[in-house]
Amino acid sequence: MDNESRKIISEYKAQIVCLLFSLFAVIVSIVIVKDLIDIEKGIKTRKQAQINKKSEIVALIVLVISIYFTYTSIKQYKKKKNKANLSFLIAVILGLIASFIKLITIYQGGEIEGVEDI
Repeated sequence: MDNESRKIISEYKAQIVCLLFSLFAVIVSIVIVKDLIDIEKGIKTRKQAQINKKSEIVALIVLVISIYFTYTSIKQYKKKKNKANLSFLIAVILGLIASFIKLITIYQGGEIEGVEDI
């Protein structure tokens, strides 16, 4: 196996790790929504601080993953400058901006009141 193949395999492995973190973030988001449902039904009286803490974790995971995919898409665009890679790069950068804004909003004390706030 040559050096280029090893680099590609290493990148795939890093993408798998990012996807596993994404899966973890989705599971935590589902737990948050379930907690919100239980609170509305009066079943649970979980404190808002706990929900906000979970949301901070999810937002931080999404931001880190967004940074990684921005980095890889920049590398890919530099390697092959075509329209498809440029479109993907723009989309990833917009996702990075959105995840950064979401993290800032949660850290500034925004309350988690529904799915759209996670």
